[in-house]
Amino acid sequence: MGKRLALLAVLMMVLTLICTGGSVVAGDEWLDVVYTDPEVVYTGFWRVVENPDALGGSELMGSRSLNSYVEFTFSGTGVRWIGTKSAAMGYASVYLDGELVATQVDGYSPEALNQQVIFELDGLAEGKHVLRIVPEEARGEAASMNFVAVNGFQYIPTLDKAIESARAAFDKPIGGLALGDALGAFYPQEAADRLREAIAEAEELLGSSDRAQVTAAVANLNRLADEMINSAVTVVIPDDSGRGRVGIITGGPKWIEGPLGLGLSFDGVNDLVRINDIFVSETSSIEFWLKMPEAVGSSWQTIIACRGANTDRSPGLWHQGDGNYQTLHLSTLPNWTGFNHIGPEGEGSEFDPEQWYHIALVKDGENYTLYVDAKEVITVWTGTGMTPGEYIEFGQRNIDIDELRVWDRVRTQEEIAADYLQPLTGDEPGLIGYWPFERVRIQ
Repeated sequence: MGKRLALLAVLMMVLTLICTGGSVVAGDEWLDVVYTDPEVVYTGFWRVVENPDALGGSELMGSRSLNSYVEFTFSGTGVRWIGTKSAAMGYASVYLDGELVATQVDGYSPEALNQQVIFELDGLAEGKHVLRIVPEEARGEAASMNFVAVNGFQYIPTLDKAIESARAAFDKPIGGLALGDALGAFYPQEAADRLREAIAEAEELLGSSDRAQVTAAVANLNRLADEMINSAVTVVIPDDSGRGRVGIITGGPKWIEGPLGLGLSFDGVNDLVRINDIFVSETSSIEFWLKMPEAVGSSWQTIIACRGANTDRSPGLWHQGDGNYQTLHLSTLPNWTGFNHIGPEGEGSEFDPEQWYHIALVKDGENYTLYVDAKEVITVWTGTGMTPGEYIEFGQRNIDIDELRVWDRVRTQEEIAADYLQPLTGDEPGLIGYWPFERVRIQ
């Protein structure tokens, strides 16, 4: 009885209870949550329906069945159920914290309307709440079916939750990888500073009973966090050698687990990373981890190349897929010299597409040496006077790469063996570029 009286007291303070619905009004105090969020769970008869006009681009569509419901857990003072209204929609019951608060909540509309506020509660006591939507068998007389649609939810977070969400804006995922801590490098400094100031001001209001001030602080945090995130422009891969040569990403390479943390997986279509203003000299070393693709017909495609106006091979390393070989081809200009059909054990061997290999290309004057997993595989004469390149590019082939390192000196086999299985510090002698792919930056 006490629980019911407490809930009744809460509902007496409800400012709005909408059962007829209206379009989404994205006030600054409301946060969007799509149905795929971990705080949303569902069971029973539900299916995912693609809908580009829905909140999040798709929605759950369900109807009455045994133990069928959608449940959203939130910490806040208001909540909205967002869904599509149409002629096929029926009734639903709504529960808050285990107690029935509404029945025959109608999703019917003679025409399809996306992102509608189907149900809303406001003025709730601060704290954690659970909203449950249960499809009913009944429907309105005009409805053709008794479906229920859930795009997601909106809620007014408590102040502590709004502060937590604003702090999380500094680590928004890009391409599946959480950004690092160097805030100014990811967002315009002014936008970041405004959000920091708002967080500090909001923290002073924790525990305040001034509802108007708290609501304004929540709205301000949400607005400034959105402004900061939306100000991000370009995703780049930082150079951990301190030389400032970032890797510029195009396409959409995927972040994967590599041998030394995170790596990149390229689709072989339009995924590329380009590093400008880097020159590979006659005494230099290039190292990286590589996983080869399955060979495809007579396809030859670049794995990594130092390119320029007059060259795509200063040097250039190819995946040699002709005849279904799993081998490497090296070529340099102006002499068109290098090697063909070389596997991890030399000629006659092939790379396993399921295995990672460490590749090192070392230019020592007239010769190029290939090391695989710190073992010398082949040394070939390439001559001197290599055509100068202007930038390094990799990812033309559908390959996986991790830990790219470029040196302006000859690395010995012993040096390669000493550190190829571990990350570098970034200040090793002769290191002129280091991209471990552990983080990204927005500029």
